[in-house]
Amino acid sequence: MKSIVTKWEKPVNDARYISGLQSVIRDLAKSSSIVVRGRGVSLSSRLPGILRVLIVAPLALRVKRVAESSKSDEQNAKKEIEKYDSSRREFIKRYFHEALENP
Repeated sequence: MKSIVTKWEKPVNDARYISGLQSVIRDLAKSSSIVVRGRGVSLSSRLPGILRVLIVAPLALRVKRVAESSKSDEQNAKKEIEKYDSSRREFIKRYFHEALENP
């Protein structure tokens, strides 16, 4: 029996992901002023009038908050933060060939 896979069930490759992201952001930007957090939106859309902001709390504060919310110790919280930060940097590097901290 032939399996039918709907469009939304197909795996997304990098080019399709970026194309879809750009399309959604451009459509939203045409209709109104918007704020989008994350996903490299300012890098993917390259629309005029974009303000790109990177806000990062001090590490000590981040460690305290993660330790409290995950009910773990500071050492494990710091490892989680490092893993998260690394993942964000790699996402930006992979899809947009940029450094996260590059203004």
